[in-house]
Amino acid sequence: MSTYGFSPSARALVVLLMIMTALPFVGILLYLFLGSPDTKVYFASLLYSVLFVISLVSMIRFYVRTRDHIVASEEGLTYHPHTGNPFSISWSQIADLRPHLLRNRYDVVDHQGQRLLEISYELEKIEDLGAIIRKHLQGATLDKHLTYHVKRPGGTIMLWLLPLFLVQMPFIGLTPRAVPLFLLPIGAVWALFFETRRIKIDFHGLTIEYLLRSDRLSFNDVRGAELDREGPHAWHFMRIERIGQKPFKFEWPIRNGDSMIIRKTIEDNWRAFIHEKQTNL
Repeated sequence: MSTYGFSPSARALVVLLMIMTALPFVGILLYLFLGSPDTKVYFASLLYSVLFVISLVSMIRFYVRTRDHIVASEEGLTYHPHTGNPFSISWSQIADLRPHLLRNRYDVVDHQGQRLLEISYELEKIEDLGAIIRKHLQGATLDKHLTYHVKRPGGTIMLWLLPLFLVQMPFIGLTPRAVPLFLLPIGAVWALFFETRRIKIDFHGLTIEYLLRSDRLSFNDVRGAELDREGPHAWHFMRIERIGQKPFKFEWPIRNGDSMIIRKTIEDNWRAFIHEKQTNL
């Protein structure tokens, strides 16, 4: 049985962010009541106040959740809120662990795709909890595969910004100011076809999934796996040595914290595959 919650430093950081958000909000209110802004400035200040209030409310709600914790046991997961009654989810109910970049969390979903539980990326030892859930999910799949998700794919931001390129181009035209905007479509193509989103490792090989395509590597063609080097943008480069072919490489963000686990899982499954293959000869 293991318990996962937010560290004191994470709660302190949320408190600091709430203070930093509340101070300008209070300043705007004082300016509105004590100053004499004209109508245009008055409405602009009200708009900023609304944005600060929304941010502050979101952070307060998040801070309340930092008092909660999750317990993983042989039976399943139990969520213990700071106030109220805990609730449990058995392993048989869990069908997938889905990452949400913009919401900064995993969703634990059932076999109908309904969310059972939210797990924040900021939980202490989130990698260990993710590994426990993946291990139980592995036993529930026909091919016994393990699935690793990229928690924060940066290319998603490029896809969200792409409409900015389409809107701005008619007004800017082919001028030097348009050069940065041309980088957005390039980034979007990278996000769609080349940014790793998920890896599935089973007994016969591994599948590297991107947003609009995937690559399949059979363990028949593999000689080993290793972390090649650290990239300039906090990426690990996983290198899969192949028999009679060039090494296959894919990127995995260091901040995900499970690059070494993925490499070991690939190598262990590959060795088990080779051992069974030799045994059956």
